[in-house]
Amino acid sequence: AAPALAPLAGDLGAAAAGLVEQLRTEALSGVTAEVRRAGAAAVAGIINGLGGGFIGTFGIVPAITAALNSKKDATARAGGCALYTFMCRTAGRSFEPFAVGLAPTIFCMQGDQSSDVRI
Repeated sequence: AAPALAPLAGDLGAAAAGLVEQLRTEALSGVTAEVRRAGAAAVAGIINGLGGGFIGTFGIVPAITAALNSKKDATARAGGCALYTFMCRTAGRSFEPFAVGLAPTIFCMQGDQSSDVRI
């Protein structure tokens, strides 16, 4: 689904910021793993379509970092891992510089107590 959003992202115009914000919130705090993954996939697809420069514009990396560092919120940590995964898969090379910096934290998440985070 995420790659299908990329060609459509350019047509979003000014609505892209609001949509990415809403989907990012779903990705990081969705009730179920499916909702978090769907939100993460959608964010990654839109970013891929708009271009890598929008990673910084929409605050994707700070949002992932904050979610991964949320010690008491396993849902946020799981959402951060999902968003990281989909950004790596879908946004590809434009996300690589950020992925390398976040990799040590992601590796630490694989030892998390919550099974949702480890997936």
